[in-house]
Parts: sequence; C-alpha cells; structure tokens
Amino acid sequence: MNFKKSFIKGALIAPFFISCALTVTRPKLELEYARVAFEAAKTANADRFASLNFRKAEILLLKAQTAYRKKSFDKAKKFAKYSLHYSEKSEFESIKRQALSNETIDEFE
Repeated sequence: MNFKKSFIKGALIAPFFISCALTVTRPKLELEYARVAFEAAKTANADRFASLNFRKAEILLLKAQTAYRKKSFDKAKKFAKYSLHYSEKSEFESIKRQALSNETIDEFE
C-alpha cells in the first residue's frame, strides 16, 4: 500500500519536472553563428594576423561546445556570444592588417 501511494505521488509530480526540462531552449543558433564566424576568421588568416583575438575566440567556442554537451545551456549561450564577438573582431583586424601591409608594399614599387 505504501509503495502504491509513493508511486501515485511520483506520477503526479513527474510531469511537472518534465515540463520544466522542456522549457529550456538550446542555444543551437548561437553556437552555429559562433562556428560560422570562427570559420570566417580562419579563412581571413586571422590566426596569422590577429592571433590573440583568434585564440580567444577558439577557446570560447570550445568552452561553448563543452557547456552545450554538459547541458549547461546558459553558459553555452554566453560563451558562444563572446566567441562570436572575438571571431568577428579578429577577422576585421586580420583584413585590416593585410590591407595595410599591401598598401605599404605598393607604395615602394
């Protein structure tokens, strides 16, 4: 009889916990934006021309992916946002440095 009561209580409480788990949104889009921005920075040779910001972006992207796998979605979203920021910053800095180095070469020719 005692088992039956605890089973009924569990059956009544379980939907509440399941519904709470379903309301958490996974930051899939944020992670994808961060990945795409990181790839764009890599394509712009940011690892050579803006290595500090590029490495920060890489570390933050890895942290975001790890947090996502551990189902810590708030942390994953935060890390992905910062990774996106540093990826874009490193891409811009890389393109700027490449353009400036090309201008100085052209001036002496």
